[in-house]
Amino acid sequence: MGKSSEGNTIATRRWACLVCVASLVFTICQIGGAAPNPPLGVNVCDYGAVGNGKQDDTAAFQRAMQAVAEQGSGRVYIPAGNYRINGNLDVPADVILQGVWVAPFTSSRTPTPPFFAPPNGSVLLAYSGKGNADGTPFITLHSNSALNGIAIFYPDQTQPIPTPYPWCVRGDGDDCAIRNVLLVNPYQGVDFGTDKAGRHFIDGLYGQPLYKGLFIDQCYDIGRVENVHFWPFWNSSVGKWTSEHGTAFIIGRADWEYMLNCFCIWYKVGYHFIQRKNGPGNVVLTQCGADGGVEGTFTTPVIVDNCQGHAGISFVNGQFMGTTAVLVRPTNTGPVKFTACGFWGVPNSLQAAKLAGSGNVTFEGCHFISWGLANPKAPNMDAACQGLIITACDFMDSGKTAIRIERGCLSAIIVANRLRLSDHIENLAGIKAQIGLNAFQAPPPMPKVSAGTILVDDSQMAPNVVFVGQWMVARGGGNYYLGTHWAMKGTGNARAIFRPRIPKTGRYTAYAFFGPNPNHDHASNEPVAIRSEAGVRTVRVDISNIVSGRWIKLGVYRFVAGLRSFIVMSNDANGNVLADAVKVVPVR
Repeated sequence: MGKSSEGNTIATRRWACLVCVASLVFTICQIGGAAPNPPLGVNVCDYGAVGNGKQDDTAAFQRAMQAVAEQGSGRVYIPAGNYRINGNLDVPADVILQGVWVAPFTSSRTPTPPFFAPPNGSVLLAYSGKGNADGTPFITLHSNSALNGIAIFYPDQTQPIPTPYPWCVRGDGDDCAIRNVLLVNPYQGVDFGTDKAGRHFIDGLYGQPLYKGLFIDQCYDIGRVENVHFWPFWNSSVGKWTSEHGTAFIIGRADWEYMLNCFCIWYKVGYHFIQRKNGPGNVVLTQCGADGGVEGTFTTPVIVDNCQGHAGISFVNGQFMGTTAVLVRPTNTGPVKFTACGFWGVPNSLQAAKLAGSGNVTFEGCHFISWGLANPKAPNMDAACQGLIITACDFMDSGKTAIRIERGCLSAIIVANRLRLSDHIENLAGIKAQIGLNAFQAPPPMPKVSAGTILVDDSQMAPNVVFVGQWMVARGGGNYYLGTHWAMKGTGNARAIFRPRIPKTGRYTAYAFFGPNPNHDHASNEPVAIRSEAGVRTVRVDISNIVSGRWIKLGVYRFVAGLRSFIVMSNDANGNVLADAVKVVPVR
């Protein structure tokens, strides 16, 4: 018993010594400041913040951040609430503003005005700088400081024309970070370019910047941008303004910028690669894309002013929709590459690519569809750049000219592509272009008509068909042949003139073909004017309830031999109008 008691006593003494040592180490750590903050950080409410959306919490935020900065580093924790910030927030180096918001929310869960805040989120209400786009940013980050899990909303923002405000967030120093941040309706989003912001990191940036989304410049060491989604969830009424003025991504000098899963919609320009006094950049963009703008606006997903000559710009697995998808300007000197990318035209599309400059442009494994709808005579791709490589691409409905190689091109390689509906590659560069092994697919033959019938389709040229004003081309089933021209409702400023060549003066039955109405926006009173020997007669046709394409009888008329008789369709109607085909059948 004694020996056992002695052993227990020794063990107890040893344990007591270990506890004393641990307590001493913990005390030393506390004195040295090794663990000054709890896991969530300093609570901004402990410094006077209320978060009721009414009291100005600017000073409380600044006091909390200063307290953490004086300790060396750490987090300022922002509980759920609506924090009114009348001034500007300056986040010191090595300080993190930490909220509780972690993921974007859908429009179905958007609360009612005035805040549009995510449920139970940490929301900052920005009031400073109204009317001054060049003023002090709402939040300024310094070296190694970050935003994480917060939403920012401008309660006084207006629509349909937005009010200018300064940049919402600006980085001033290397290693700035933004994670899981929602910018609801800023005029300008994130500025990592006015000041040096190398090695920046963005992951999970969502919102609707109305004028400028993300600006990058002066990044002399690798920057990373991931999972950025700019879309019109706050208010669609400003969509037209943004489609006419806004730019989602503006990228200047960036040395090895990596971008992944970035998307924008309804911007005049999706990705704009610029050169300022610091020179151009080089960027690798994977699974990044840009959708079109509001109907009737002209948008360009990618514009390249210039890029670095040794690295350039590379898009991989991108998707682009707009009026002109890619515009490479004469100032460009570096390589621009698109690999496994898709390009879709909008109803008023012009060209998939318009290329210039001394840099080489490459398209590999890409596909193109619905380009030239507003101008069928325009080439799908117009290349005046000094270097061009197009391989393994699919031009799905390339129109009259798939590719035009201009005289300014010094070296072009067009090999192993599939060209549908057109066999035309227009080569103005002569022997400087190497063209071969391209598979041409002729368009299907025109549908047969009965003997004596005179048919005029919208795919024909003048003098048989003449389009005045803005007309677009729609592909798809239900149209008479290849597609149909259509125009938005107006005052008659868009007209389609069909002139059948009449072999002999006499009586003919006139018909017009109209396709289906998949979007339920066709007119119930499209005017069709028929010019005959008796003069002009206008027939109003209801094309709003046509389920599948069919011929509509316009009446019997005495037409004069030659091209003196015609049928005119216009957009003086209460909805969108079609101009697909007409036929006249002799009355026996």
